[in-house]
Order: sequence, then C-alpha cells, then structure tokens
Amino acid sequence: MMRPLLRWLVMNCGWLVAVGLCSCGSNPETPIAPSYNSDDAKAIAVLIEDFNEYKANPKRAGELFAQPAKDWRKYDTYNFDLSGSPTVNGDKATATVKVRTDEGTDQGTVEWSFVKVGNKWKIQAAPLP
Repeated sequence: MMRPLLRWLVMNCGWLVAVGLCSCGSNPETPIAPSYNSDDAKAIAVLIEDFNEYKANPKRAGELFAQPAKDWRKYDTYNFDLSGSPTVNGDKATATVKVRTDEGTDQGTVEWSFVKVGNKWKIQAAPLP
C-alpha cells in the first residue's frame, strides 16, 4: 500500500518541480523595457507609439501635433521607434527616433522635437530621413 502512494507523490512532486524550473529564470530573447528618466519622457514615448497607431488617420494624428502637418501620406509607410530617452528641458523636448519602412527596412534616425501644450506633449517637428 505504501508503494503506490510513494510513486504518486514522486510523480506529482517531480512534475511540480519541473514546471517551477521551466518558469523560472530569464529568457535572453525577451527585450528589457526601456527606462525613461522622467514622467515627461515616458509621455513622449507614448506619444510616438500613438502616432504609429494613428498615422493613417489624419484627424487623429493631427491631434498629436502642435501645429498641422501638411502631407500625412509621407508618414503612412513608415514606423517610428524611440531610440534612448528623450531630452526634456522645461516645456520643450527632443528625441532620437528610428525610422523603418512598414516592411522593416531601416531608414536611419532623425531628431524630433516636442512641445508641451497645456499638460500634454505634442509633436512640434517630425522630419523624415
């Protein structure tokens, strides 16, 4: 009677240990989230993400700019990623932005400028390479 109980305990405890070991540790392929130096820098990072989401919608994307941009179609075929942490100085900021095509081809980096309007950050200038 003791043998079946012992076998059952070993099998179930072994399974629990295996599951626990598999879920522990870090995956070297998992990217580390960027660490920004302020809430303003985080807000600018979110603004760039929002621009990627809304760039095909001129009305929504226009709300992200301090002043209206002229040709929305030029942004539509690119994706934009913040490179490093933005530099914030009062109600103005700059950030290095990586530009890629929708297919993933690297187009280089550019410096975008931002301005705080009220309590929201807006894109002041977003040049393309």
